[in-house]
Amino acid sequence: MLKEFRISLLLVLLAVTGLIISASVPKDKDVRPMSAAEQTWVDSVFATLTPDQRLGQLFMVAAYSNKDKKHVARIDELVKTYGIGGLMFLQGGPAGRPS
Repeated sequence: MLKEFRISLLLVLLAVTGLIISASVPKDKDVRPMSAAEQTWVDSVFATLTPDQRLGQLFMVAAYSNKDKKHVARIDELVKTYGIGGLMFLQGGPAGRPS
């Protein structure tokens, strides 16, 4: 009985914590909807992608600007081979980022 109460209490606390956290996240009010011309362009580009390229667009890879040329070559390979959707530059400064 006590074990069931503890589990129930834990679930309620997790649910309440989740609600509080989600309510405290600010909404991005500066985002405007796409115009018809922009939506047409997006659809036309998306239509040219293969299924593998579409899947690749779902991935974002961490890139480190303070690493060696081998790391840059690996990132370049990921972009060319899989058509990854984006890069997150972590650590290091902007001077070290490849262009």
